[in-house]
Amino acid sequence: MRICYQAPASVASSTLRALHWTTIWHLLTWLGSQTVAVQAGLSLLSQRDPADDLHRFVGAVAPQKYRSPERRDILTTGRRLLHLIDRWDQIFPERFFPRFATRGGFP
Repeated sequence: MRICYQAPASVASSTLRALHWTTIWHLLTWLGSQTVAVQAGLSLLSQRDPADDLHRFVGAVAPQKYRSPERRDILTTGRRLLHLIDRWDQIFPERFFPRFATRGGFP
């Protein structure tokens, strides 16, 4: 599957600029490595809204999307982070990235 930019109908499909699959995996690996940011974000979110149930979201990934347990954990954490960012941006005035995550000094 190629991820390409939306181009006008007049442009030939062979000239479209596409992202290489390794670029996507690098991005997903970085998102999945943000476990400390996920934990801190969930903690602050539950302090702000104790009734929020995002901490229960497991972030399960289909088995055909990974080959190893390490990759499964990375994809699961990345999925949890994306859901956290969506909820965070609805509740807090400061955006999760870059304000919270980068100022918090998370690796």
